[in-house]
Amino acid sequence: MKKAAVAGILGLFAMASASADTLYFAYKGFYDDEYNVYRPNANLTGSFTANDLNADGIYSKDELVSLSFGRLDTTNTCWQAGPVTECLYVFSYSAEQGLTVDATYVVSDEHSATSTIVSTGDYYNHYGSSSRTLYSWTPETQFWVSTSPIPEPATWAMLGVGLSGLMLARRRRG
Repeated sequence: MKKAAVAGILGLFAMASASADTLYFAYKGFYDDEYNVYRPNANLTGSFTANDLNADGIYSKDELVSLSFGRLDTTNTCWQAGPVTECLYVFSYSAEQGLTVDATYVVSDEHSATSTIVSTGDYYNHYGSSSRTLYSWTPETQFWVSTSPIPEPATWAMLGVGLSGLMLARRRRG
């Protein structure tokens, strides 16, 4: 009976360590290359899901399941199909070294072109039919990582409005 209990507990630990981890990240403060100005509140957010298969504390490209970075969504692949090209060239993350991503997503045909190219620590370029983002990292660019989603500024604003409304309603009552 004891052997079965120990085997069950070890099995649970093995399943827990084999499950994929999802981390959320944000960068804030970029140089806007399109307007030639530093934007301290400009941000890029994203997340990745990976398995630390060798338990070394570093998520590598081979351990990546999916990546979302700004307007880029990719997996651990490089492929081309018709007008679409997607490639994740480099990926790694560790608490000591931070996040390293080098990836490209391009759709180009005779009607339109959209592209997102990211090289962390260097640049993030997105070009679409209705939007364009050309950011460069600076020494002031800050990085956060979390195991829960990082709220967008609009979420904080809605929280502030909601709390203000509750305080105002409470004052009217009392």
